[in-house]
Amino acid sequence: MCRCKHDFWSLPWSWESLDLWKDEVDVPSIVTAVPFILPELGEDGMKILLETIILDIKYQQKRLRMDQCREKKIFRLMCEIWFKKINSVENKQRSGRPRTFSEREERWIVRQVYINTRTSAVKLTLKCKSGFRKSLNPETVRNVLRKHKYHGRVPRRKPYISKANRKVSLAFAKMYVKQPTEFWENVIFVDESKYNIFGSDDKQKV
Repeated sequence: MCRCKHDFWSLPWSWESLDLWKDEVDVPSIVTAVPFILPELGEDGMKILLETIILDIKYQQKRLRMDQCREKKIFRLMCEIWFKKINSVENKQRSGRPRTFSEREERWIVRQVYINTRTSAVKLTLKCKSGFRKSLNPETVRNVLRKHKYHGRVPRRKPYISKANRKVSLAFAKMYVKQPTEFWENVIFVDESKYNIFGSDDKQKV
């Protein structure tokens, strides 16, 4: 059996240092079993075992340092190429005007229109000013809606007359359409004023 040139108690190792190395290198699983097998080994066997463990850990530490140096060289090379390209280490300014709304704010605007299709851009602008605390223009909100395929349209007017009332009205008109002029001279026509009780009947965009 070969003998180690170092004395057993002068070896540069400790159990605490081995535990610290576990986070950086792959420590052999035999290290955790050393405290249990040391009593069964002789003095020479313990020296050989500990020398092997220490050499293996040093080799792995050397590989780790080489990998770190390689990564640093690659990063340095990339920085040099970027510096030669723009001749500066500062962040390059982006072109164009910065966006007014973030993606989350745009989704909120689209959700409001999806909930109520009759919501106007002016009302949405007021909500955005109070919620996002930004100075906005209604046209900015319209641009966001157009971006998400929402366009303002005037709906077609639909007469609120049932089919039964349509037939009765048509029969009434046909009954008096051929009456002579003398008949209409005895008819009194009254002008009526129109009042809207619920909202306006003007054109509304949806």
